Amino acid sequence: MGKDFHLYENVSNISPFEGPQYHLAPRWAFHLQTIFMGFVFFAGTPLNVLVLFVTLKHKKLRVPLNYILVNVSFAGFIFTTFSVSQVFVCSARGYYFLGLTMCKLEACMGAIA
Repeated sequence: MGKDFHLYENVSNISPFEGPQYHLAPRWAFHLQTIFMGFVFFAGTPLNVLVLFVTLKHKKLRVPLNYILVNVSFAGFIFTTFSVSQVFVCSARGYYFLGLTMCKLEACMGAIA
């Protein structure tokens, strides 16, 4: 494998941060992703918050076995807040308009959560 080998190569002249990427997939695919990510965001965030709130409110639920549920719920909350929300907004526009720094933050938070 030489220095010019790339597993994935951007064959377009449009940067993913400059304009819609409809050459990669049709518009309906971006709209379908927007609908799915919207469902995950608007259903997942309140459900994760509810699990965390109920666990904090009721001391009976604070048992070691439920800590697994709280851990998964907290990770899901972080993931939906920092990663899914950005994908939802950007897929609605067809490209990642938030810039390189936010792209790196989204990838980092998605990997951590």
